[in-house]
Amino acid sequence: VTQLVLSGFHFDGKGVEFIDCYSAADAKDALRRHPDVAIVILDVVMEEMDSGLRLVEFIRAELNNKYVRIILRTAQPGQAPERQVILQYNISDYKSKIELTSEKLLTSVISCLRSYIDIVTIEKHRRGLEKIVVAVDDIFQIRSMDDFLAEVACQLREILLNDTAPSGSTIRTVCALKSGESFVVRSAVGDFGSSPEGKELGAVLAQEALECFGIAERQRIAVLQRRVVT
Repeated sequence: VTQLVLSGFHFDGKGVEFIDCYSAADAKDALRRHPDVAIVILDVVMEEMDSGLRLVEFIRAELNNKYVRIILRTAQPGQAPERQVILQYNISDYKSKIELTSEKLLTSVISCLRSYIDIVTIEKHRRGLEKIVVAVDDIFQIRSMDDFLAEVACQLREILLNDTAPSGSTIRTVCALKSGESFVVRSAVGDFGSSPEGKELGAVLAQEALECFGIAERQRIAVLQRRVVT
């Protein structure tokens, strides 16, 4: 019934993939094999009366998975009272099967997916900041401007590639310094077809990227002007 309700469901342009488990042991194996599962819809009673609750503890404590959202379902709410379960266990939602309509299930799934995306995004940003802290320490030990810019380009590419880019993406990074009214590339990392160093930025970047670069430059100038006024 759950699969029937969610069969045509799409969120953020993507459908839903189901991983079926018929015991707590199956679920443990599945979660080990698929650490990127977004939501677990979990029965309280499986092999034993509290198998579901013990599985929650396994997910949070043993797997140390803080990201997956857990929707707990039960046909026997008296066996696991909602108030007690919500306070004691790290779950996202608690539903009685008796009152769980298709609309309530959809609402809960959408809410959990949004929460999961937010949590994963925050964690990616945290890891990115850690890399930046390490990179800055390496960068400021460099004395040459060209070496400095080359290291900036490399570190920026690694941060973006590991933490924000979709799978299979290629990222190119450029460092350029202003020369008169234009910018000249001093360092670049990635596939540019030919060596971009020493060329004007307009000869290296596509028009869309150039426009973004221009926006960033105007914002930088605006910030400097505000500082002067202040």
